[in-house]
Amino acid sequence: YTHMCVYVPILTIHGQTYALDYQRLLFAAPRFYFAYCEASFDARYIHNFHLSWVKDTTLTPAVEQADASRGRSVALAGAPMFNVSATSAAAEALSRELPSDPITQALLALYFFLAGMLVKGHAYMWLLPCVSCTCAVAIHGVHAVSQVVVAPYRRLTPHAQAWWCADLIHLVFSASMAAASTLYLLQEPAALKLHDQPADTHQPSLLVAASAGFFAFYLWLCIRYRLFTKTLQAVLQYTTLLLLFGVAAYEGLAVMPFLATMLCSEVYSVFFLLSKLQNLAGVRPATGARTLVQRLEWGALILFRVVPHLAASVIVACCPGAFNHSGYYSLAMLGMVCMNYMNYQKVTKGYSSKPHAS
Repeated sequence: YTHMCVYVPILTIHGQTYALDYQRLLFAAPRFYFAYCEASFDARYIHNFHLSWVKDTTLTPAVEQADASRGRSVALAGAPMFNVSATSAAAEALSRELPSDPITQALLALYFFLAGMLVKGHAYMWLLPCVSCTCAVAIHGVHAVSQVVVAPYRRLTPHAQAWWCADLIHLVFSASMAAASTLYLLQEPAALKLHDQPADTHQPSLLVAASAGFFAFYLWLCIRYRLFTKTLQAVLQYTTLLLLFGVAAYEGLAVMPFLATMLCSEVYSVFFLLSKLQNLAGVRPATGARTLVQRLEWGALILFRVVPHLAASVIVACCPGAFNHSGYYSLAMLGMVCMNYMNYQKVTKGYSSKPHAS
């Protein structure tokens, strides 16, 4: 409305300005600017909001004329023209449908095209689309079960419900990968020696390929539900992880045992996600269960994220010859820088906002 309140007066006086022999080029810049604003508005909001129009058969011509005149007066006053007090069931169902914007459709088409090309004739890449599709089915099951079983879930907003389902799926993945990676590390301690990796890469290949499938699913989930609207940090994180694990699984790189051991850091994600779920469920911060999870989250952040990632960064930086390709080595270094930066942010934020968990 601010846009139109400025633009309409300009269009009103432009004829008077032409009569004073001003150049028509004078209005080229503002007209281009307002056209740009309209295009930006459409690109940002046209696929995020669905309008459902219902014809009112009880209206008479007199009522329609009164509504039209009232709408013109409201528009001239600069106030909103519509006051939507309720949403119909059809509009609510429509808002839950898959988005039809070209970005999401292109990402899905590209992902499944590449997945089909990679799976063909490969020993482990079939896990990538399999895990992605399994998670996509599971998240709808979580939504249906939570609607019936979890009372606080029904009171959440659609955006918070999307977070609840995503966090539950992520919790299962993190717990499974943390347990499997820890067991593998106990069986093969030599996996930490980047310059002398174990010859048997069957088990780490399964872990790496399955993780790549989950990272692809979670990246799609972030875009599908617009989970991260304030920052693209999570999108960058899961894109980097997808590239690291996906390329390693496809190329069969020798560093896969070392990469599989990095999944032990998912122990921290378990407590982090439990804390988020408690918050969504309405658990008060002063309760014993909430305090215990926060303390475990803080300890796991230091023991399973900060210290291991710093040590892994030093190992990777000192062993460039262990990587098959220089490009993948650069990607690995970029991933370690990204993870250490996010760990630093988590530590500083946790130290300032949750001192009781230290």
